[in-house]
Amino acid sequence: MKKIVLLAILFSSIIMAKPLLKNGYDYKSTIEKNNAFILYLVGSMEMVFGFDYQLEIKNKEKNMKTTDEFYFLLPIPNPLKNWSKSEQEIFNNLEKATKPEGMSDSKTDKNSKKNSSKKVVKPVIKYGAKVQDVFKSEFIGQKAFDDVNKFLKEKNYPEASFDDYKYYIDRKWSFIVIQYKAEKNAILAKGTVEPIYLSLDADMVSFALRVFKGSENFKTSVYILSQFDLDLSDLTKISLTTVELENPKLSQQNRVTIITELGDSVISFYDKIAQENEIFKDMENNNLRLYHIYGKDLDLSKWDSSSDLSLNNK
Repeated sequence: MKKIVLLAILFSSIIMAKPLLKNGYDYKSTIEKNNAFILYLVGSMEMVFGFDYQLEIKNKEKNMKTTDEFYFLLPIPNPLKNWSKSEQEIFNNLEKATKPEGMSDSKTDKNSKKNSSKKVVKPVIKYGAKVQDVFKSEFIGQKAFDDVNKFLKEKNYPEASFDDYKYYIDRKWSFIVIQYKAEKNAILAKGTVEPIYLSLDADMVSFALRVFKGSENFKTSVYILSQFDLDLSDLTKISLTTVELENPKLSQQNRVTIITELGDSVISFYDKIAQENEIFKDMENNNLRLYHIYGKDLDLSKWDSSSDLSLNNK
């Protein structure tokens, strides 16, 4: 009997998660775009996560309009196994790989023709903030939530509200706190954070998109690479789409691909985790499905708070 595996991205109840600053700071923050790349095989989820942010900061006592660090609280389905820094280029490679056949960027094409005889130099990405450290709880549910709040309190950061994270606590998720730090004692008011690689056990693909509530009209891109063929028919119900859903004529042959066709940064990412995880070792030359699920100008206040998205393998 063929084993059926449920794959799901959980877009959970709306909460007010955002970059956290130390007590004493008055500020507004928004996340303008988030990116997630998920490499998934049954029982294991490897994820690269990053976002673009904007901060408006005021500290009357110190007459400061900048800060040298902020934290970000992220719910995850199971306790974190390990983490490391990643690179922004991985999202550029994946975006290029999921462009439909026949669609091209005319500017890029012109530049590539012009520079075809020259050596192409990759631009150096200057991050507004880099990953400094991660606090991870070994627990799930309420214990995990208490764990991260104890950590935040010790660091003189505001504690997270139970009501905001009740959805995850009830479902026995775990939590991590990512510390981002500027290199020159000042977080840029607007910038991109250095992406982070997270490894955890998971029996389904999960990404808590509603964690970005408070960032109205933001963008999201979620790339999923797996051996499963996913049913995307319900995506539009929660304002998300793919190229194929927008225009069926632009069907992609590269829905089925192999890792070695996805760019150097994806290959490097894969090579690293394949050394650490046995189940990934045989996947390099196998056909995999690559999905780019995205949303533009999303406003989560209009979403049904009970909406969860399930993507079943066909």
